[in-house]
Amino acid sequence: MKRQIDFSESTIAGVYFLIRKDKVVYVGETECLLDRIAKHRAEKKKNFDAFKYISSKTFYWLDDYYYRRYFEQRCIYRLQPEYNDKKDRDKYVSLYTFLMRRQLFNQNGAYVDVISNWCGDFSEKNTYKNPSHKTKFGNKFINHFSKNGKLTRLPNIDDDKYPLKGYDQFFRTLDLNKKIYVDGKSAFHELVDVTLTKEKKKKRKKIQRSFKPLTKKMHN
Repeated sequence: MKRQIDFSESTIAGVYFLIRKDKVVYVGETECLLDRIAKHRAEKKKNFDAFKYISSKTFYWLDDYYYRRYFEQRCIYRLQPEYNDKKDRDKYVSLYTFLMRRQLFNQNGAYVDVISNWCGDFSEKNTYKNPSHKTKFGNKFINHFSKNGKLTRLPNIDDDKYPLKGYDQFFRTLDLNKKIYVDGKSAFHELVDVTLTKEKKKKRKKIQRSFKPLTKKMHN
């Protein structure tokens, strides 16, 4: 990690660490390192005397908004910085859970909370019980907007009573304790979208009205 700003990297994305007396007191992510750290100094809400950062110049995948959020969350959990929320300090997000949800986001960004460990219970015995305790994609139905904006319920199970309508169910058989792939390639690198910013993510969730078929398959 770099301690001082390299101005060739100042306007690019990354994860940064505010430090006081050699201890990390805050971890954050940003699309513009110099601006965000300068704002922290101006606000004077966090007491720090140094900073370090990791930029997308070193790791290209930090240009992807969700990859930054994932790396930020893992660092918060590991470093336990005092200025980050307790709920974030207590939240561990596994890599394979993150990648699975990142793939689901590609199918419909409006119903997936990517930085989460809630996966639902997909066992044959317990599937769809206590749906409020599951992710939306683990429920029997998912709220669905048609192209004309009409809200309907889309079946999220494939059987005689509830036809699947082409919705991808790869997550039901995925083993999150084993390495996962997308069409035989590294899921980590295949899912990176360096054009995905925070603002583009908000816009996508706002205007997306239908599920997209996945052209690439996730598997163990």
